[in-house]
Amino acid sequence: MPSALTKPPYELDAVRREFPVVDEVVYLNTGTAGVCPLSVSERLWESMRAFELGGESPSGWGAACQRMEEARARLAAYLGATTEEIAFTRNATDGVNLVVEGVQWRDGDEVLLSDQEHPSMLFPWTFLTQRRDVKLRRFTVGRTDEETLKSVADAWAPRIRLLATSHVTSQTGIRVPTERIVAFCRERGARVLFDGAQAVGQFPIDLNRLGVDFYTGNVHKWMHGPKGTGFFYVRRDRVEELTPTWTGAGTGGFTDDDGLMPSPNAQRFEYGTRDFGRYGGIAALIDWHEALGIEAAQSWSRQLA
Repeated sequence: MPSALTKPPYELDAVRREFPVVDEVVYLNTGTAGVCPLSVSERLWESMRAFELGGESPSGWGAACQRMEEARARLAAYLGATTEEIAFTRNATDGVNLVVEGVQWRDGDEVLLSDQEHPSMLFPWTFLTQRRDVKLRRFTVGRTDEETLKSVADAWAPRIRLLATSHVTSQTGIRVPTERIVAFCRERGARVLFDGAQAVGQFPIDLNRLGVDFYTGNVHKWMHGPKGTGFFYVRRDRVEELTPTWTGAGTGGFTDDDGLMPSPNAQRFEYGTRDFGRYGGIAALIDWHEALGIEAAQSWSRQLA
């Protein structure tokens, strides 16, 4: 018999009041679009309103950019990274494509991808093989860490240059043995990309301790943040290995003599005008998460599971 649930580690009714939609429906699609807490939404709307009404004035663009940089610092700390390693994107898919298109592939290179991938991982890697002489291999995500690691070892080949997998699979919710996968690939000189679309916000993540080369995630899923906001993490000593997929104002420095000189950090993957006010709302979101406690949320989720 399963043990009885203990008391939630936080005031459950107060949390539910932050999500008015649960009075209308049983909301189960956080894995696509996490509903933003009401208190966070109000601060988000204030940030967006200030930018929309202020335009390119000190109280508009300048203040919005400052809030965005504050959000970058807060998100980096939340993820166990540095601000130089975090680029803001629209979603996890952006980060996948930054790796797919940014690596300087050689003819005959191979990629090892898990067998439990959603379209935003499966499509970009498959499309790469349709355009380049790059082969896609697959490994099986097992029910245990040992089964998964054995499958990785069995599928391994000398020409594999990168392993890509979801940190938590969207089909079964299995969390792959990330640190052991990183260690396995590092011994063989291969890079690793984890897609954290179904991981970030569910349990603590320390990217520095994890040692992964590239990590991509959403703020609008399990973090319950502004829709259309995400991030791309690139370890500081891997930045120069990726060529920016798109370039524009914000990519780096420029001179007539030298041309474009991409930024020496993850900000080289940001370009052009964006909704700075929307990203500014991320700091308020992390305030909410820290008040709730990610460990408490993880503990309660495990009990419910």
